[in-house]
Amino acid sequence: MMQRGKICQGQKCARCRQTIQSDPAFDDDLWYHRSCLEEGQRALQRAQELATRFRLESARTLTPRRRPVASSLRDAASQEQ
Repeated sequence: MMQRGKICQGQKCARCRQTIQSDPAFDDDLWYHRSCLEEGQRALQRAQELATRFRLESARTLTPRRRPVASSLRDAASQEQ
C-alpha cells in the first residue's frame, strides 16, 4: 500500500499552485493543501449565502414600477411640444 505522501509527491495545489509538501487533501480529482481546500470551501459557502441573501432582497426591492398609461402619454406629448 502506498502512503498518501508518495501519491501526491510533486503535485501542485489546485488553488494556490504551490507544490504540496505536507498535509495534502484530495477532492474532486484534484490535490490541495488542506488549508487551501478548507479556505476554498469556506469562501464558497459564504458566496452561496450572499447570493441567496441578495437574490431574496433584490426580488423584494426591485419589483418593476409601472406608470399609468395616461401619464406616460401625457409626458410624451409634453416633450414633443
